[in-house]
Amino acid sequence: MTQTNALDTTENCRYCLMCRHLCPVGNLTHNEALSPHGWAQMVASERRGLLEWNEQSIDALYKCADCGQCESHCVTDQPLPNAIAAARTLLVENGKAPEEVKQLAEMLTASSNLYNGQVSQPPSGKGDIALFIGDEADHFAPGAVEAVLKLLKNTGIEPVLIGRGRNDGLIPSGLGLRSKSIELANATIEDLESTGATTLLVLSPGAFFTFTRIYPERLNIELDPKVEVVEVTSLLADKMESGDMSVNKTSLTDKFAYMDPEHSVRVPSRFAAPRTLMDTAFEGERVELFWRKERSGSGGATGLQFTHKDMADDLTRFRLAGAGEAGVKTVFTEDSATFGRLNQFAGHNGIEVRNLYQSLAGQL
Repeated sequence: MTQTNALDTTENCRYCLMCRHLCPVGNLTHNEALSPHGWAQMVASERRGLLEWNEQSIDALYKCADCGQCESHCVTDQPLPNAIAAARTLLVENGKAPEEVKQLAEMLTASSNLYNGQVSQPPSGKGDIALFIGDEADHFAPGAVEAVLKLLKNTGIEPVLIGRGRNDGLIPSGLGLRSKSIELANATIEDLESTGATTLLVLSPGAFFTFTRIYPERLNIELDPKVEVVEVTSLLADKMESGDMSVNKTSLTDKFAYMDPEHSVRVPSRFAAPRTLMDTAFEGERVELFWRKERSGSGGATGLQFTHKDMADDLTRFRLAGAGEAGVKTVFTEDSATFGRLNQFAGHNGIEVRNLYQSLAGQL
């Protein structure tokens, strides 16, 4: 998909309200301009010369979370998030991007890491199975990677580690930093090819979506077709069901819930896997939250945390408030960025947030 083709999507979305009720930013702000059709109308109007990109309109365009709800609920599969990303790319190329985006570009140039300046580590060796770590795990959930490696070793898998400390490119691509995303993608592909792996394991639905959809659709980059991308939760759930892995079941006295991570709506085939792990590992009253599965929405772990921090924080609080209203005392999630953000605000709700990978590893 070229940027022009992506921008054409706005012609189909600018007067359509079918996904409006599921947009987390629209629900948070109650502002029609800050909704899928509002952003589409904005981009389409600028292309017609009816709107100018100025400080106010650019700020509004960057309030889209790039969470995927609109496309995931579109009956005609309109890739509006790609159109918004393409419009932002033009702003970056014309020097009109917000200052925060320019600063992120400088960070990625310096370290390939959006969070702590850590320089990415080279591949740990060669092997048939590689595990992409990224820049979120060590920053938001120290110990999560070691927990995953322990779980995988229990099933007989010892993967080669790649991309530890390197951003996967999803957030930069959504903010319009397409050239930086391409650099990140090419570096990861080079690492992957050097390992000889034909299976690439990833830690989150966001990473799965990045390698299978963002690379070809926004960056025009393809993984080797011989490489299969597999989310770790799906692999572990399969091992549980086949009897190749088991954990000691723990009883929880209070209500608990699984919270679908950021970008889960973009990978609907993965909804069952983490719930299988939850039901195998924990005994008690597991509650399904209202904002779950296909309507799980954004919890703020997107580009908004860099461009509109207050809005991202409000989205995180909104997810936690939903758990609190359901009487939940403990929430589990495996995505490190989602875990980190929830954990940052959970104390205000009296909710404990637990990393699913670490919890499972502790029960082997």
